[in-house]
Amino acid sequence: MKYITTTDLRTKSSELVAQLKSGQEVILLHRSEVLGTIVPPLVKKPISVEDGLKTIQFLAGQHSAGLRSEADYYQHLQEKYGKGLS
Repeated sequence: MKYITTTDLRTKSSELVAQLKSGQEVILLHRSEVLGTIVPPLVKKPISVEDGLKTIQFLAGQHSAGLRSEADYYQHLQEKYGKGLS
């Protein structure tokens, strides 16, 4: 793991970019104190068409737990307040 100081961030930014593109982690130093680690982002693998369709079909079948259909809600109101609802 390589290191870079806060001063080097201004002067050696191209080297930092090259190291991150190659997948290396870089330790950030400020006055001989470790501030943190600069880590390249995780590479996300693309989703296949089949997986995307399965996800869409799964989500389309899901209903929110708190929502009811209009008929269920009307039946609930009839049970609670009686059949005199219009």
